[in-house]
Amino acid sequence: MVKVVHRVESCAPQLIKVIAAETGRLLQSGAPILNLSQGSPNFPMFDAAVDAATRRIKSKKLPYTTVNGMLETRQVCADFMNSVILGQQREETPMYTANHICVTNGAVQAIFNSLALSVENANDVVVSPLPTYGLYEADTHLLGGTFAPLDCGSATDGFAIQPDDVESAFLKYGERLRVLILSAPSNPTGCTLSDEEAKALADTLERQRQQFPDSFSIILDEVYTGIVSSSHVSILRHATPALRRICFFIASVSKGLGGAPGARAGFLACADQSLITHVTKLQMATTSNASVVGQEILAASLKHILSRPDHILGEVSMHYRARTDLVCDRLHQIRPSLLTCRPRGAFYVVADFSCLGLPTDTAVRECLRDAYLPRGAPNGGDRKPIAASGIAVVPLSAFGVPPSLCLVRLCCALDVTMLNEAMNVIQNVVQSSEVS
Repeated sequence: MVKVVHRVESCAPQLIKVIAAETGRLLQSGAPILNLSQGSPNFPMFDAAVDAATRRIKSKKLPYTTVNGMLETRQVCADFMNSVILGQQREETPMYTANHICVTNGAVQAIFNSLALSVENANDVVVSPLPTYGLYEADTHLLGGTFAPLDCGSATDGFAIQPDDVESAFLKYGERLRVLILSAPSNPTGCTLSDEEAKALADTLERQRQQFPDSFSIILDEVYTGIVSSSHVSILRHATPALRRICFFIASVSKGLGGAPGARAGFLACADQSLITHVTKLQMATTSNASVVGQEILAASLKHILSRPDHILGEVSMHYRARTDLVCDRLHQIRPSLLTCRPRGAFYVVADFSCLGLPTDTAVRECLRDAYLPRGAPNGGDRKPIAASGIAVVPLSAFGVPPSLCLVRLCCALDVTMLNEAMNVIQNVVQSSEVS
């Protein structure tokens, strides 16, 4: 047997992916599971993107492109950055050009590429606020670095990060802090940044940049851009030119900007063109260019959004807001303590199931998953099940949150009927726990 290096062998699979695979097996076996675990959008792809992909396929030509992506795709990404993210007017000199963009195989590759520029040994610390997406820790571990989660806020405020939290991280790690990862709109809490909050964080980060020049980079994982119930402002809008040069902005066509996760098309934007050159060099040695069809979908989706950004992204946001509102309202009706806070973005709701009296969020997940099984008799029996279906959810320990808090993430990107069915299951489970 080939000896696998420790760095890979010791890398644990992401719990979210493990749950997705388990849920798939249960559904394939015929189990009545309502899948609220998979963060897959249910807003349809834009017609313009479907047409662009179809035209490319019908051309019977799927050539290699430049490693950093087709020029037209990179230009549209740059236009999106200037217009939607920075709020620039057409007559202003654009801050981003095609040369500041690298098209990637989804946001996953963009994150890995960005980290790989700065992390190579255990002295290199990557900091990310809790709850934090498991991919960040996995990539840091694979690159040989040290991952350091940052405690912020509480469940009732969406674990919102404050400038003091950022300052405490730099105070603790100093020049060892090589990468700070910030995600907004957040997965799993849906936390966003107001204009005032974005400016306060940008000001704090600029002070840290001056104190630790050329020491760290910032990854802005904003893949849920476009799915907001209130305005979200990127830190980039208030960043100084020098601060923008150390920021890697990451987005993709998977969520609010196109609803096409299978296209595996994302992009990375950095105001320092030399860093894009290094990212491209890294991509050249790993995957080369992103799929041509994916690039067409990305370009067409962003072009469509740029034609009427407020209207089109408003429709996307309303679609998901109706679903998160439904889940929040139902949770509050069942038991007010279930609802931690209403999300301001993304399509998730974090629920507090400490009322069930179970020891961990894993126990909560299993209780909800197995609600359709006869109680106390996993292999059959006379006792009736709690509900007609079970629910697949993700415990927040998958995001680094203490399991004893009994918090779980509910994905709301589903048919309204299915969401109501899932809330009925939760109601039955909660009522059953009160009786017992």
